[in-house]
Amino acid sequence: MPIFSPPIKQECRKGGTVTPFGYRAGDYVEAEKAGVVYRGWIGGFTNTEKSQKLSVYDLNWKRIGQFSLSKVKLLRRSNKLCIARAARSTSLGYCVEPRDSRELC
Repeated sequence: MPIFSPPIKQECRKGGTVTPFGYRAGDYVEAEKAGVVYRGWIGGFTNTEKSQKLSVYDLNWKRIGQFSLSKVKLLRRSNKLCIARAARSTSLGYCVEPRDSRELC
């Protein structure tokens, strides 16, 4: 009989704030309200006895609205990586970093 039991395998967390509903801040979702379908990113949640809702934001992080859990569908999981444009390759065979911040985006 082993003294220590092996740990229970759980889903690996990749970073970010996880809501109690399984969504992660930054997840790309599709949400429906009053027959209109919106696409945006999870930015917050409300978890009270009366309501459980997710806040969905647009590209400029302006809130689109709060949506009930049954009306939100995950499209792409957030991995919290900030990706800038890749460094340019040169004829010398190695990459060159952009010279100033204006070249990044």
